[in-house]
Amino acid sequence: MKDLETLEKEHFRIEQLACEARDKFGINSPVFNMYYRMMVEKEIEMQEIGGK
Repeated sequence: MKDLETLEKEHFRIEQLACEARDKFGINSPVFNMYYRMMVEKEIEMQEIGGK
């Protein structure tokens, strides 16, 4: 299981990629949607670990 710090770093990187995809392809693009979903999944994972 990953620690909270690692998850935060991964979340930050995914958020950067989502922003780049949004800027390059638009908010309705499949690429942005994929990164956004990944970002939300990391947030949920971080909450689960932080809540333990």
